[in-house]
Amino acid sequence: MGSAAAPAAPRLVLDIGTHKVLGLAVRTRAGDGAGGVEVLASCFLRHHGRAMRDGQVHDVPAVARTLRRVKENLEAAVGVAFSHAHIAAAGRALHTVRGRAEQDHGSHTAITEEMNRLLEWEAVADAQLRLLASLEESGQRQGFYCIAHAPTGYWLDGDPIGRLMGQRGRRTGVEVLATFLPGAVVDSLEGALHQAGLEMAGLTLEPIAVLEAIVPDTMRHLNLALVDIGAGTSDIALTGDGTVQAFAMVPEAGDAITEAIARELLLDFTVAEHAKRQVSAGGSAVVENVLGEKVELTAPQLEEITRAAVQRLATRIAAEVAHWAQDPPAAVLLVGGGSQTPGLAAALASALDLAPARVSIRDRRAVRGVAGAGQLQGPDVITALGIALVGARGGNMPPVRVRVDGRPVCLFLPDRCTVREAARIAGLPLQRLAGRLGSGLTVTVNGELTVIPGTRGTAATVLVNNQPASLDTILQNQDEVQLGEPQDGEPPRVTVRDLVDQWLARQEAAGRGGPVRIQVENTWQDLPVLVRRNGHKAELDETIADRDQLEIRFPRTAAELVEALGRQVPAAAIRCLVNGAPVTCRSGAALLRNGEPASPDDPVRDGDRWDWEPGRPITVRDVLREAGLAVERTLHVTLNGQPVAVAAVADVRRNGVPAGLDEAVVDGDRLEVAGPETVPLYRLLPYAGIHPETLAQGRRVILEIDGRPAGYTAPVQEGDAIAIRFVPDDAAAGQGAPAPRLPAS
Repeated sequence: MGSAAAPAAPRLVLDIGTHKVLGLAVRTRAGDGAGGVEVLASCFLRHHGRAMRDGQVHDVPAVARTLRRVKENLEAAVGVAFSHAHIAAAGRALHTVRGRAEQDHGSHTAITEEMNRLLEWEAVADAQLRLLASLEESGQRQGFYCIAHAPTGYWLDGDPIGRLMGQRGRRTGVEVLATFLPGAVVDSLEGALHQAGLEMAGLTLEPIAVLEAIVPDTMRHLNLALVDIGAGTSDIALTGDGTVQAFAMVPEAGDAITEAIARELLLDFTVAEHAKRQVSAGGSAVVENVLGEKVELTAPQLEEITRAAVQRLATRIAAEVAHWAQDPPAAVLLVGGGSQTPGLAAALASALDLAPARVSIRDRRAVRGVAGAGQLQGPDVITALGIALVGARGGNMPPVRVRVDGRPVCLFLPDRCTVREAARIAGLPLQRLAGRLGSGLTVTVNGELTVIPGTRGTAATVLVNNQPASLDTILQNQDEVQLGEPQDGEPPRVTVRDLVDQWLARQEAAGRGGPVRIQVENTWQDLPVLVRRNGHKAELDETIADRDQLEIRFPRTAAELVEALGRQVPAAAIRCLVNGAPVTCRSGAALLRNGEPASPDDPVRDGDRWDWEPGRPITVRDVLREAGLAVERTLHVTLNGQPVAVAAVADVRRNGVPAGLDEAVVDGDRLEVAGPETVPLYRLLPYAGIHPETLAQGRRVILEIDGRPAGYTAPVQEGDAIAIRFVPDDAAAGQGAPAPRLPAS
């Protein structure tokens, strides 16, 4: 006989409302296939002051104190210490987005519960990306957390199906309706829990919790509008065609009614709220207003005072239902403390054009799957019971909530809670995580296009809670992620040598012939590589530029070998122009192949011996002689009555610059030659026995050509009669030429 299963451990459920906290200690009922719960104990406490407004925490410490008191009371009641709690959030600033996910299993596969769950979370992640894409930059910075989701359709191999679990198929798909709240709303709830000594075991949306309690799957084929009217918000869920079709929210609820009473009777808000509850329960209330007057509030007075506020609230709820409903609702189910406001159900029926009987306030009697705590009966306990059912049925597995550069992000898949996945869900582009590849080079080598990539960029620096991390770091709830700027890669720096080495490696790998060796001027060496870049000889250390064209190969001819060796073919002749006429001079230089003169087109073969015969240098004198021009001539003149022979040298310019006769000439030079026809007069001074040091003494000299006075540089021609003599010491002053500074001889 088997022993009975041990009872499940109690769980803590907290319905954190604008005015109150309803806490439940529950446990799953053994053997209840529907995921039912048993309420072991309950605790109801009101907040002091207005610590919450419109469903959002405004005073975290104050709310935390209330939560701690509820927790301690329930711990004392059941004898268990609670460290986690299941909660729900109101739909303040709610966004609803549809997401879709598909998976191809490759073959027919049985769909398990885990596979179904992961597929749904993929769809939720898709919805989160869609939400980010729809937001302005300010909304993206504010950030939204996914609170809950509801599947709206399943597909198996392309066909709609009610449920995937237990089916077999190759392709599965799901569409979900995901709900998102601002990060500040969720963070404040979690902050209050933390200060109360609790962690979040599960989080759902209040209308989803209410759906779980009173609108099971078997009722969702009906066009129903479920409205949870609390103090600060009126949360709406719409069903039809077997699914949840939409969630919506009106940021107005019971507090709007209380404020109308407070304004009319000049009451403190807390006093007006207390009086409203008394009258709504079927009694009357006598209170004191801010003037110290006693004021009695009865049901007829309450209805009269709040008529306009009730009508405005009903109109706003009806407008929101009409906006989101695919078809007009067949009925409206009201829950929450605000649903008991006198006249609200009738006003809502009128606004939706429904019969009054089609708008109903639902209470504990509509809830299935909950046992115990018979005292919890009103419509204001439905949300708490729904939270308990959602937790028992595993429908509110808490996501990992983190912030990436300040943006709230929800991560749903345990094996993907990484910085990389968080950044993706946050909508950060890929280039925000890793630097781009450096711009590459496109070069052509031997006619083939080659792309040389740039260097890889570096990933963004990552800090998780101010500690160094990586993109693959696993994140925990409430982690803060900060991403630095990635660094882009650099363009490649490639030299001609790099490409030559690559070409040689490919030649060797392809086995294209053995090494060719040659002897160059008595030294054996491997055959050099001929490299041309953009048609010109390239040096190995040159840097490659984009769109360069390179030719890399072994030389085939003597001319190519000389180019590859970085030398020149010896010039056997020098060709230049002399006074415009071409002149050729033989130098005797030659390139020798195996001891014989080689022509530029001679082939290069293994074992060849190559030598350079330099020849003799060609000078200006050689060129003039080859051109038949006299380099110098002898002029015969008479000097002081005596015959004298003087050498006259030709005046030569090489490429426009004065040149000496022994200066070397290269191929292509231009020579301009004048004379020799004359010599300057000062060249005859030594022949007259007059030297520069004598002139430096200041003595005057008489210079004449053919009896006429002449200067030191006057030209002297063939046959001239020259007179050069000193002026006598006793001669009259002023005669003769003063001693000049003579030109260099």
